[in-house]
Amino acid sequence: MSDFPVAPDAKTRFSGRASAYSKYRPSYPDGLIDVLNREGVLQRKSTVADIGSGTGLLTQLFLKNGNDVFAVEPNADMRGAAENLLSAYPGFHSVNGSAESTGLNGRSVDLVVAGQAFHWFSPAEAKKEFGRISRNGTVAVIYNTRGDSEGLGMDYRKLTARFGRNFSDVMGPVEDRLRVFFSSYELLTLPNPKQLDLDGLLGRLLSASYMPAEGEPGYEAMAAEVRELFARYESGGKVTMRMTTEIFLGTV
Repeated sequence: MSDFPVAPDAKTRFSGRASAYSKYRPSYPDGLIDVLNREGVLQRKSTVADIGSGTGLLTQLFLKNGNDVFAVEPNADMRGAAENLLSAYPGFHSVNGSAESTGLNGRSVDLVVAGQAFHWFSPAEAKKEFGRISRNGTVAVIYNTRGDSEGLGMDYRKLTARFGRNFSDVMGPVEDRLRVFFSSYELLTLPNPKQLDLDGLLGRLLSASYMPAEGEPGYEAMAAEVRELFARYESGGKVTMRMTTEIFLGTV
């Protein structure tokens, strides 16, 4: 089975960004739970594995639904942020593991999910591991994507491409990886627009591992362009980012 290169620092590059990620990354719509329920892959009694769970944004949605969730995350900073946020939920289980080696028991979960993380996985190795831990091979790969064809979204993407480090390597052709990973899948979508103030727009950029952090070369120039971008599209102290939640639901 063919596979794709994975960034050598994929498990460490978010160190130091957990606070910005937790505060500024867009959340997932509550309707996501309804979609998975209608598709027959999620019930309240389902056990879920959230792989590459980060600071727990997606994990929390399933915990609120009453599910037991194994949040598998290799980065200590991100995992610690999730533990601080979610440890009060009785169904929360924090796991130091990766997509290729989750540390979970075989046939132990009903649904495997990955939110905004699949591009960091080795598709062939993850396919094998997810097939091992899942009772039925059902996986949902989930992304919040921006509308980049015009306006704020287009200018935001140009900014990330200009200041991002190895941007094209990080955000490669995800659908090519999906074809290797899934035996079969369907794409389901939900609208998920977000309103951001200036701090939110800048913070969203700083949550990305490929953007310069404060104090690093390029940060001041990037921050200045963010302020210009915000002023161009602002209305009532906020800008609206057109976003869509994409759910790639299938079997491995």
